[in-house]
Amino acid sequence: MEINIYRYTLLLLLLLLSGAVRVVEGCPGNCFCIPDTRSVNCTRLPNVESMAMSIPSYTLTLDIHNGEFSEFRTTDFSQISAKTLKKLKVTSSKLKKIGDRSLSVFADLEILELSHNEIEDLHPNAFANLRMLRVLDLSHNQIMYLASPDILRPLVSVVEVNLGFNKIVDFPSGFFASQTNLLELNIQNNGIANLKGSSFQGVRNLRKLLSNSCNIQTMENDLFKSISNVETVDLSFNFLHYLPMKGEFSQLINLKHLFLQNNNIETLADNQFQGLYLESLDLSHNAISTISNNTFKHMKHLSHLDLSFNRLNSLPSLTFQPISDSLSSLKLNSNPGLGSLSATLFEGLTSLRDLNISSCGLHTLHHNLFMFLVSLQHIDLSANELTTLPAAFYDLTIANEMKFVRLDGNQWYCDCRIRDFREWLRNPKTPHLLFCQDVNQILFRISCQMPKCSTPSRLENYNIAMLTDDVLDKCNHFMANSGSGSLNVVIGAIIGVIVVVIVIIVVVIVCLWYRRKQKKHFHGVNNDDEMQLNQSNNIVKQQKQTNHEKKITKTKHFVEKKEKRKQIDPEIGSLNESDKDFIVRNYFHSMSPGEDADSDCTQSMTRMDSVKSLSQSGYDYNSRRASLSSSQYSANMGCKFESAV
Repeated sequence: MEINIYRYTLLLLLLLLSGAVRVVEGCPGNCFCIPDTRSVNCTRLPNVESMAMSIPSYTLTLDIHNGEFSEFRTTDFSQISAKTLKKLKVTSSKLKKIGDRSLSVFADLEILELSHNEIEDLHPNAFANLRMLRVLDLSHNQIMYLASPDILRPLVSVVEVNLGFNKIVDFPSGFFASQTNLLELNIQNNGIANLKGSSFQGVRNLRKLLSNSCNIQTMENDLFKSISNVETVDLSFNFLHYLPMKGEFSQLINLKHLFLQNNNIETLADNQFQGLYLESLDLSHNAISTISNNTFKHMKHLSHLDLSFNRLNSLPSLTFQPISDSLSSLKLNSNPGLGSLSATLFEGLTSLRDLNISSCGLHTLHHNLFMFLVSLQHIDLSANELTTLPAAFYDLTIANEMKFVRLDGNQWYCDCRIRDFREWLRNPKTPHLLFCQDVNQILFRISCQMPKCSTPSRLENYNIAMLTDDVLDKCNHFMANSGSGSLNVVIGAIIGVIVVVIVIIVVVIVCLWYRRKQKKHFHGVNNDDEMQLNQSNNIVKQQKQTNHEKKITKTKHFVEKKEKRKQIDPEIGSLNESDKDFIVRNYFHSMSPGEDADSDCTQSMTRMDSVKSLSQSGYDYNSRRASLSSSQYSANMGCKFESAV
């Protein structure tokens, strides 16, 4: 009996030893086998084939790191005994090529991770027979061209594909056509300039598309139709200058998270995101300069909005009204052109918890700016040009039991209006919520360095919490009780009055100048008329003088002719005694012919001229009209008669 027991014990021991030997023999060189997890980890393998022949058959996970081989050949895994392998991981190796049907032996493979290698070439049948594969990771390789649109066709069960950090420039049409179960696609950090809808046909169940840092400049109109069920789209760090029209965006009916940061977007159209049910929208690090009251209209589910690091110059007072009920986080920081914020900008934002308006060039804050922020827990006002804060701000931090306040990097002016700030800093609860300015201190420590005065110069770098009333500049009652908001109103009113006065003065000056110009023009016209009148008078005077001189000359001429005629015809001298006798004698004298006809005719003509001269020299023209006519007739008759003879 004892001998039998001894035999059975010896036999069992031999069996156990033989099993142990098989386990040791089943783990290939440069590998570490873990039976409990049914995994094998190998490093610095010179080739794959020798390892595959000796791997334990129970292996479910094979992890190869820093391999020396450069290719998966068709025969490398053909002799492997672990045909039920579920996960194959080959990373940081010199692998460059996946050969024809080289992995087809793993019909049950679910996870294939080939990242951080040097893969350049994928055979069209590289993934043949991998119908159970759910995760494919080819990231961080050197893939540039996808030779065939059918490379992924066998992967009908895949739900996650990572092709990020390669050199892919384009996806062939229908490349993902067989991936109807695909949920997540990562193509980030490639060289894809244009996203085409034809490349994504078939991925109707896609939920996440990561395409950041791809040099994308354009997106074709059919893109969103192909991925209509996507929930997250990351297009950050690309070169987009404009966004698709609102009609195209509205096809993404399930989109919840849209990342567009670090592009070149300049404008946002009205109703830009209409039809979307976005929950988060990141537009930071762009070139957006203007936003309208309707930009975020119809976005009632938006809770996180990031507009930081843009070029905003102003924000309309109703910018955030369409999203006032849902918005919980708002980032406007690093828009130095803003300068000021409308008093009603945050009106209705009762759900807002996080607000960042640092580095916005703010000089003052309206006393009603924070009135509606009843849920605010975190606020960053650092790196502005604030000299004081409205009293309502301090009340808000206490009422909301805020957890984070950052105020460093402002220009605090320490006069009477700094008292509320001083008392708030002295509150025992304040140091626990105030962001520490001293990087050498732990955040929120009581010993953290407190805000300091910037002006006046005599109080520069003075701890505001330590200020006493005797060192503060005195203020009148109005200044002491006016917050920055009311002070802004007063300053605005003063500026308005000054502008109105200047406008009135300018109008008066223009009117006076115009009237003076018109007066000068009127006087100029009168002077011209007077000059023309004087010239006319001078001409008339000259004409009169000339006529007078001519008249005198004619008179002298007739007198001389009269004297001359007296010498020629003595009878003319009796004309002064009796005109009638003169006319009768001359009449009959002209009728008598004689030898001296020519002389008589001449004498008659002379007498006629003498009559004219007498008429012009002062005799009554009417009394001598008949005599002149008869003399002229006799002279003519005498001349005609002589001519006839």
